[in-house]
Amino acid sequence: MKCAYAPLLDDTRRFHERSRRSRRSRLEIITREPAVSDHVYKHIDVTGTSAKSSDDAVRTAVARAGKSIHGMKWFKVLETRGDIDGNAVLHWQVTIQIGFAIDD
Repeated sequence: MKCAYAPLLDDTRRFHERSRRSRRSRLEIITREPAVSDHVYKHIDVTGTSAKSSDDAVRTAVARAGKSIHGMKWFKVLETRGDIDGNAVLHWQVTIQIGFAIDD
């Protein structure tokens, strides 16, 4: 005689099997060694300005630096400043550090 819960148990077993497989593959992805190449990086500090926002000031700095520097890889915000007029922000200034790979 078959149990009335047999189809439900089969579905539960399949679910747990899939769950174990997906956990295993996620763990493999997390523990896999990252592909790191042997680059040497140089970095410079650049200050961008904008009347719109601090994000726009960062984009301005990166775009302008990209005209003369190639191979830019990352940036880090070092300082955020601004001008105030009355009770409103008049202008944003954001100093970022831009890293780029040195050619071989």
